[in-house]
Amino acid sequence: MKGYISPEDTEKMKEIQELHNSVLQRIENIQNHTSKQFFDQEKQIIKFFDSKIKEIKNEYETERVKHREKYIFVSIPSKLNLEMKTLIRERRALSQKLNGLRILLRKLTMKIKF
Repeated sequence: MKGYISPEDTEKMKEIQELHNSVLQRIENIQNHTSKQFFDQEKQIIKFFDSKIKEIKNEYETERVKHREKYIFVSIPSKLNLEMKTLIRERRALSQKLNGLRILLRKLTMKIKF
């Protein structure tokens, strides 16, 4: 008989659907957890770089005041300024990578759901 689905088949299909929904829910939980970890790591990295930038700015200001009338004033701040700019670039690059990972995670989530 074409088109006939037995009660046993219906029950098996129901079990398979429940297993499928369970797997999807677990995947979603893992993705949420991973996303949270990325966000926490990003916050820690940004906090670290902000701290370093602040430290370099303070050092720069201290050296500027200390050597206000000396020729050294030119070389020390420029070195600190270069170091600060490097840290800012690294912070931006890491932030962009983390953002890219977040986008990839969303795309993977969409693929799994369909």
